[in-house]
Amino acid sequence: MKGYFTPARSKRWLYGLVAVNCIIAFAYLVQYGLFVASGQTWQADFTSFYAAWVMVRDGHGAALYSLAAQAQYQTAILEGRSFADGVLPFLYPPQTALLFVPLGLLPLAGAYLLWAGWQGVMLVYLLVLLWRSTHGWQRIERWLVLSTVLVMPALLINLVLGSFSLWMTICLLQFVLAFQRNDDAAAGFWLALGCIKPQLMLVPCALLLGARRWRALGSGGGVWRHPVGVS
Repeated sequence: MKGYFTPARSKRWLYGLVAVNCIIAFAYLVQYGLFVASGQTWQADFTSFYAAWVMVRDGHGAALYSLAAQAQYQTAILEGRSFADGVLPFLYPPQTALLFVPLGLLPLAGAYLLWAGWQGVMLVYLLVLLWRSTHGWQRIERWLVLSTVLVMPALLINLVLGSFSLWMTICLLQFVLAFQRNDDAAAGFWLALGCIKPQLMLVPCALLLGARRWRALGSGGGVWRHPVGVS
């Protein structure tokens, strides 16, 4: 095989991989569309988030982590349907429920579709961010990165479940980029936004502590000061 992968031949292979990725990505899109059209979106994790937002909307935020209250709300929202275990627990910080209360003003199906649209916006933003982050690469290599992201099974799972994985991916990537360019304000901002899933931000926090980037930590704390106080 020595000498087989010449620059020209390697580039043709890369184009082929991008083409295959695009076909798989299109299949994902069709599969996701069929899932939404089937009316089974109520089974997604999004229902747990939505029920929490409705609880806060109704002024029952104090019972946010009561499984009995969550089960009651989920049963009412699902009109008699229920999850296999009776309840799909909401396990996110209280500020997460507070920030997305406006979605609780919509019916479940409408809120899911609106969130799906927002997921699409975040996906486009992530792809643009990756494109800019690989500006020194060959164009075909950059297309391969983007197309590979689109065929990751985790992406389809995230879209179906309506979870926060895209949000967290953007926050972590932006944090790393800000940290590398010594932009403490931006690093703190993205650290704070990532605290929707605090357990995933422990390493970034430790990184800032180890580097003694106090301004970044202060910036992150400032972002959440009012939402956490209210919640």
